[in-house]
Amino acid sequence: MHGETVGSRAEAETELARLRERVRELETKTASAMGRRGGLKVRETYGVEHYQRIGRIGGSRVAAARGREFYAKIGRKGGQTVKERRGSEFFAEIGAKGGQRVKETHDEDYYATIARERRSRLGRSAPIPPGPGARLREARLGAHLSQAELGDIVGHCQTTISLFETGRRALAGYEAIFARALGLDPEMFAASAAKVVAEA
Repeated sequence: MHGETVGSRAEAETELARLRERVRELETKTASAMGRRGGLKVRETYGVEHYQRIGRIGGSRVAAARGREFYAKIGRKGGQTVKERRGSEFFAEIGAKGGQRVKETHDEDYYATIARERRSRLGRSAPIPPGPGARLREARLGAHLSQAELGDIVGHCQTTISLFETGRRALAGYEAIFARALGLDPEMFAASAAKVVAEA
Protein backbone atom coordinates (compact mmCIF):
# COMPACT_ATOMS: atom_id res chain seq x y z
CA MET A 1 0.00 0.00 0.00
CA HIS A 2 2.76 2.40 0.96
CA GLY A 3 4.74 1.47 -2.17
CA GLU A 4 1.82 2.25 -4.42
CA THR A 5 1.43 5.69 -2.82
CA VAL A 6 5.11 6.51 -3.36
CA GLY A 7 4.92 5.38 -6.99
CA SER A 8 1.81 7.47 -7.65
CA ARG A 9 3.45 10.54 -6.14
CA ALA A 10 6.55 10.12 -8.30
CA GLU A 11 4.45 9.78 -11.44
CA ALA A 12 2.45 12.86 -10.45
CA GLU A 13 5.63 14.91 -9.96
CA THR A 14 6.98 13.71 -13.30
CA GLU A 15 3.77 14.66 -15.06
CA LEU A 16 3.76 18.04 -13.30
CA ALA A 17 7.33 18.73 -14.43
CA ARG A 18 6.41 17.78 -17.99
CA LEU A 19 3.40 20.12 -17.92
CA ARG A 20 5.52 22.98 -16.58
CA GLU A 21 8.07 22.47 -19.36
CA ARG A 22 5.27 22.47 -21.90
CA VAL A 23 3.91 25.72 -20.46
CA ARG A 24 7.33 27.35 -20.73
CA GLU A 25 7.62 26.29 -24.38
CA LEU A 26 4.20 27.73 -25.15
CA GLU A 27 5.06 30.97 -23.35
CA THR A 28 8.30 31.27 -25.37
CA LYS A 29 6.55 30.67 -28.69
CA THR A 30 3.78 33.10 -27.76
CA ALA A 31 6.29 35.79 -26.79
CA SER A 32 8.24 35.28 -30.03
CA ALA A 33 5.08 35.51 -32.12
CA MET A 34 3.97 38.65 -30.29
CA GLY A 35 7.44 40.15 -30.71
CA ARG A 36 7.40 39.55 -34.45
CA ARG A 37 3.92 41.00 -34.77
CA GLY A 38 4.85 43.97 -32.62
CA GLY A 39 8.02 44.60 -34.61
CA LEU A 40 6.05 44.41 -37.85
CA LYS A 41 3.53 46.94 -36.57
CA VAL A 42 6.32 49.28 -35.49
CA ARG A 43 8.00 49.02 -38.90
CA GLU A 44 4.71 49.67 -40.65
CA THR A 45 4.08 52.68 -38.42
CA TYR A 46 7.47 54.37 -38.84
CA GLY A 47 8.32 53.31 -42.36
CA VAL A 48 11.62 52.52 -44.03
CA GLU A 49 12.83 56.13 -44.27
CA HIS A 50 12.62 56.55 -40.49
CA TYR A 51 14.94 53.60 -39.88
CA GLN A 52 17.27 54.69 -42.67
CA ARG A 53 17.56 58.11 -41.08
CA ILE A 54 18.15 56.60 -37.65
CA GLY A 55 20.80 54.34 -39.19
CA ARG A 56 22.57 57.28 -40.84
CA ILE A 57 22.54 59.27 -37.61
CA GLY A 58 23.86 56.31 -35.67
CA GLY A 59 26.52 55.57 -38.27
CA SER A 60 27.60 59.21 -38.27
CA ARG A 61 27.97 59.17 -34.50
CA VAL A 62 30.02 56.00 -34.60
CA ALA A 63 32.20 57.39 -37.39
CA ALA A 64 32.72 60.63 -35.45
CA ALA A 65 33.62 58.71 -32.31
CA ARG A 66 36.03 56.34 -34.02
CA GLY A 67 37.58 58.59 -36.63
CA ARG A 68 38.78 57.78 -40.13
CA GLU A 69 42.13 56.44 -39.02
CA PHE A 70 40.43 53.73 -36.98
CA TYR A 71 38.43 52.50 -39.97
CA ALA A 72 41.42 52.82 -42.29
CA LYS A 73 43.41 50.66 -39.89
CA ILE A 74 40.60 48.13 -39.63
CA GLY A 75 40.25 48.09 -43.42
CA ARG A 76 43.97 47.45 -43.91
CA LYS A 77 43.93 44.62 -41.38
CA GLY A 78 40.81 43.12 -42.95
CA GLY A 79 42.23 43.38 -46.45
CA GLN A 80 45.50 41.81 -45.35
CA THR A 81 43.64 38.96 -43.65
CA VAL A 82 41.61 38.32 -46.81
CA LYS A 83 44.76 38.35 -48.94
CA GLU A 84 46.49 35.92 -46.61
CA ARG A 85 43.53 33.56 -46.62
CA ARG A 86 42.88 33.69 -50.35
CA GLY A 87 46.33 34.01 -51.78
CA SER A 88 47.52 35.88 -54.86
CA GLU A 89 46.54 33.06 -57.22
CA PHE A 90 42.92 33.34 -56.14
CA PHE A 91 42.76 37.06 -56.97
CA ALA A 92 44.59 36.52 -60.24
CA GLU A 93 42.02 33.91 -61.22
CA ILE A 94 39.16 36.19 -60.20
CA GLY A 95 40.66 39.04 -62.21
CA ALA A 96 41.03 36.84 -65.28
CA LYS A 97 37.43 35.69 -65.02
CA GLY A 98 36.21 39.26 -64.52
CA GLY A 99 38.17 40.50 -67.51
CA GLN A 100 36.77 37.73 -69.66
CA ARG A 101 33.23 38.56 -68.58
CA VAL A 102 33.74 42.23 -69.39
CA LYS A 103 35.04 41.33 -72.85
CA GLU A 104 32.05 39.06 -73.44
CA THR A 105 29.64 41.76 -72.25
CA HIS A 106 31.03 44.59 -74.41
CA ASP A 107 31.62 44.23 -78.12
CA GLU A 108 34.48 45.53 -80.26
CA ASP A 109 32.67 48.79 -81.02
CA TYR A 110 32.60 49.61 -77.31
CA TYR A 111 36.38 49.28 -77.00
CA ALA A 112 36.91 51.18 -80.23
CA THR A 113 34.85 54.05 -78.81
CA ILE A 114 36.86 53.99 -75.58
CA ALA A 115 40.10 54.09 -77.55
CA ARG A 116 38.91 57.05 -79.63
CA GLU A 117 37.89 58.96 -76.52
CA ARG A 118 41.25 58.26 -74.92
CA ARG A 119 43.11 59.44 -78.02
CA SER A 120 40.91 62.52 -78.06
CA ARG A 121 41.78 63.31 -74.44
CA LEU A 122 45.45 62.86 -75.17
CA GLY A 123 45.10 65.13 -78.17
CA ARG A 124 43.44 67.85 -76.09
CA SER A 125 46.10 67.66 -73.42
CA ALA A 126 48.95 67.95 -75.94
CA PRO A 127 50.19 71.47 -76.74
CA ILE A 128 48.64 72.88 -79.90
CA PRO A 129 51.08 74.53 -82.31
CA PRO A 130 50.37 78.12 -83.32
CA GLY A 131 48.39 78.65 -86.50
CA PRO A 132 44.84 78.46 -87.82
CA GLY A 133 44.10 75.38 -85.69
CA ALA A 134 45.05 77.15 -82.47
CA ARG A 135 42.96 80.15 -83.53
CA LEU A 136 40.03 77.83 -84.20
CA ARG A 137 40.36 76.33 -80.75
CA GLU A 138 40.46 79.76 -79.10
CA ALA A 139 37.35 80.81 -81.01
CA ARG A 140 35.51 77.61 -80.08
CA LEU A 141 36.34 77.97 -76.39
CA GLY A 142 35.35 81.63 -76.57
CA ALA A 143 31.96 80.53 -77.91
CA HIS A 144 31.66 77.98 -75.05
CA LEU A 145 31.33 75.06 -77.45
CA SER A 146 32.75 71.59 -77.18
CA GLN A 147 34.43 69.93 -80.13
CA ALA A 148 31.39 67.69 -80.58
CA GLU A 149 29.00 70.66 -80.50
CA LEU A 150 31.01 72.59 -83.07
CA GLY A 151 31.19 69.44 -85.16
CA ASP A 152 27.40 69.16 -85.15
CA ILE A 153 27.12 72.75 -86.38
CA VAL A 154 29.55 72.42 -89.28
CA GLY A 155 28.74 68.79 -90.14
CA HIS A 156 31.92 67.10 -88.92
CA CYS A 157 32.60 64.61 -86.14
CA GLN A 158 34.44 65.49 -82.95
CA THR A 159 37.58 63.68 -84.11
CA THR A 160 37.78 65.83 -87.25
CA ILE A 161 37.48 69.02 -85.20
CA SER A 162 40.33 67.77 -83.01
CA LEU A 163 42.46 67.14 -86.10
CA PHE A 164 41.80 70.69 -87.34
CA GLU A 165 42.68 72.25 -83.98
CA THR A 166 45.89 70.29 -83.47
CA GLY A 167 47.11 71.03 -87.00
CA ARG A 168 47.07 67.39 -88.07
CA ARG A 169 44.56 68.34 -90.75
CA ALA A 170 44.84 71.51 -92.82
CA LEU A 171 42.12 74.10 -92.27
CA ALA A 172 42.49 75.47 -95.79
CA GLY A 173 39.16 75.51 -97.60
CA TYR A 174 37.12 75.32 -94.39
CA GLU A 175 37.79 78.85 -93.04
CA ALA A 176 34.46 80.27 -94.26
CA ILE A 177 32.48 77.39 -92.74
CA PHE A 178 34.03 77.76 -89.29
CA ALA A 179 33.94 81.55 -89.49
CA ARG A 180 30.17 81.52 -90.10
CA ALA A 181 29.64 78.98 -87.31
CA LEU A 182 31.64 81.05 -84.81
CA GLY A 183 30.69 84.53 -86.08
CA LEU A 184 34.25 85.42 -87.12
CA ASP A 185 36.00 86.93 -90.13
CA PRO A 186 37.44 84.22 -92.43
CA GLU A 187 40.52 86.39 -92.97
CA MET A 188 41.42 85.80 -89.32
CA PHE A 189 42.42 82.21 -90.07
CA ALA A 190 44.35 83.30 -93.15
CA ALA A 191 46.23 85.90 -91.08
CA SER A 192 47.18 83.21 -88.55
CA ALA A 193 48.53 80.99 -91.32
CA ALA A 194 50.51 83.87 -92.85
CA LYS A 195 52.02 84.70 -89.48
CA VAL A 196 53.21 81.13 -89.00
CA VAL A 197 54.77 81.09 -92.46
CA ALA A 198 56.52 84.42 -91.82
CA GLU A 199 57.94 83.22 -88.50
CA ALA A 200 59.17 80.01 -90.14
